Amino acid sequence: MTWRLSGPLALALTLFCWTAQVIHASETETVAERAQKAFDSIRSMKAGFKQVFENKGFGQSAQLRGTVYILKPARMLWVYDEPKGRILAADGESLWFYDPAENVAYHDEIKGLLSEKSPALFLAGEKTLSGLFTIDLVKLGKMDKLNDVVRLKLTPKSPHPGVKAMLLTLDASSFDIVELLMVDHLGNKNRISFFNEDQGFVPDESIFAFTPPEGAPVRSMKGRAPVQ
Repeated sequence: MTWRLSGPLALALTLFCWTAQVIHASETETVAERAQKAFDSIRSMKAGFKQVFENKGFGQSAQLRGTVYILKPARMLWVYDEPKGRILAADGESLWFYDPAENVAYHDEIKGLLSEKSPALFLAGEKTLSGLFTIDLVKLGKMDKLNDVVRLKLTPKSPHPGVKAMLLTLDASSFDIVELLMVDHLGNKNRISFFNEDQGFVPDESIFAFTPPEGAPVRSMKGRAPVQ
């Protein structure tokens, strides 16, 4: 997991101590189907997000926050308030990442970064959960029940270098995404929580187009950081 580029698209996303509850397959399938139906019904969205990285090897963590805009198919814009000015933009064909602290813009075509089995594709509305993951319904703790959520453990069906597994937390009534926790093969964690979701908000398509600031060099993401 890379600290700069693997966040939102990892959508993207370990099982350190989770234990999937032994539940009848039909119940898991029902929850997964309801979740998929909820995802399919979302054509656009605006939401606040909080992102927390935990680097297991170095014992370090970083917190980021901002606003995300989504417009299917495959258009996303992550505008960071912390750190201020950081941008991740996908216009359906290309992906841009810019951090003013580094003053370098990274760019590549989405098809060159995401394989057909990439876990990020379900967030973009390109693939189904069941098509990409082995799905298990996770046993809830006391606080989970109080918060009225359901959790799914998602294990990629095809090995992925940046994602060992993901834990998807959903509102038990609406099946809106509450939180996405991704863990890589080294045990590093990337947790993205969503709040103030507005699925009625339709962003203008122009906001997904990104132009690098004048003077900022443009470099390829390939070979530098995996976009999950």
